[in-house]
Amino acid sequence: MSLTDDKQRRSNDREQELIRIAEVVIAKHGFMGLSIDKIAARFELSRPTIYQHFGNKADVLCAVATEVLEREWRACEHAIPHTTTPRERILTTIVAFSTVTRRYPSMIALSAVLHDRLMMKRVSVERRERLSALRAKIHAKAVGFVRDAIDAGDLPADSDPASVMLPLWAMMVGGSAVVADPLGDWRSRVERPDEAYYRGVHTLLNGLGWRPIVELDQVDGVTEPIDRRVREQIEAEFGHVQPDE
Repeated sequence: MSLTDDKQRRSNDREQELIRIAEVVIAKHGFMGLSIDKIAARFELSRPTIYQHFGNKADVLCAVATEVLEREWRACEHAIPHTTTPRERILTTIVAFSTVTRRYPSMIALSAVLHDRLMMKRVSVERRERLSALRAKIHAKAVGFVRDAIDAGDLPADSDPASVMLPLWAMMVGGSAVVADPLGDWRSRVERPDEAYYRGVHTLLNGLGWRPIVELDQVDGVTEPIDRRVREQIEAEFGHVQPDE
């Protein structure tokens, strides 16, 4: 390894550690409580050193959001080889997203920040491009699951993948907003929120005509094996962050 490569590796390692520290700060104080000073204090580095990696707070938030999204996708990849149908594969994507949402709502709350155009204008071009590329990759994979379902006869042949994905995406985003809402009282109102959410997912898939149709009393049996494998990977990926209370 050349000196240049070694220097780049050490820089990348430091940046990853800074992102992990930022996650811990966000989990404790929320993204509004994140600051360059707090990261520097925990890492025992000077502010100028931090600014060598991140131009501003928006850059940090984007870096954390991108890292969280990458870990969600790695959780999908961990579970997908154990699935047998396109329905199970699309469900794996939903389970990974919702599992992180329930355990780390402060992480998912970052997605709202990244939909703020003024905030994103402050993010470096390189980080915006990386996030966009990752989103495009995940979208393409999910659309591939829909096309697999069409090819397998699990969805009508005239199904439009984008039209199938839209309500699924809306349900995931809406569900994450409910979970991340600090003023929401859904935990006290719903006896088994996980079951309620997954019943809703399967009802939506059934409504889209996605076979095999799952009866609602079968939801746990279909979802639990996927949920277990996804949790294994997510707990390993987020081991440095305490789950939100």
